[in-house]
Amino acid sequence: MKKILDLGCGYAKRHRPIKAGTGTEIVKLDIKEGYADVVHDMNEYPYPFEDNSFDEVHINHSEYYVADKEKLMAEIHRISRPGARVIIRSIHFSSLPLIGRETRYAFFTTIGSFGSFEKFEVKKVRLHYFVWESKLWKRILSAPLDAIANISPRFTERVWCYLVGGFEEIQGELEVVK
Repeated sequence: MKKILDLGCGYAKRHRPIKAGTGTEIVKLDIKEGYADVVHDMNEYPYPFEDNSFDEVHINHSEYYVADKEKLMAEIHRISRPGARVIIRSIHFSSLPLIGRETRYAFFTTIGSFGSFEKFEVKKVRLHYFVWESKLWKRILSAPLDAIANISPRFTERVWCYLVGGFEEIQGELEVVK
């Protein structure tokens, strides 16, 4: 049976289910009771799981509540099986809603973050211009901007995001190497 961990699931237990096929178990972890199957603070180690427990780990906009990204990734490595997929979706550092706002911890970038974690192989990194918009014209505009930006996410991050404006989200797909 395939086993997926939704790390820092938030209200997703009821509202944003991970799409999974039959024969898949999804375990949801969060600090708030009522949201998760497992109530645990992501800043406290070790997590309450055995080594090599999960085939996939999803982190959807929750890692910026974790003070130490290296410890987070080491713990994900411990609880993941060899070859497991780790999918991280996060606010991009250039996100316009973040400008002028005090933020708690650092965010992911294509240049320094995903490739800096040992014991993981980067499979894919994508930028998304609009993520949270419900307006049809913004969703239509986002598709070609995303396609162009993701031809070279590093170039986009170093140059284009300052000329066109910030990207709301960065998504990375990693593979656990053991």
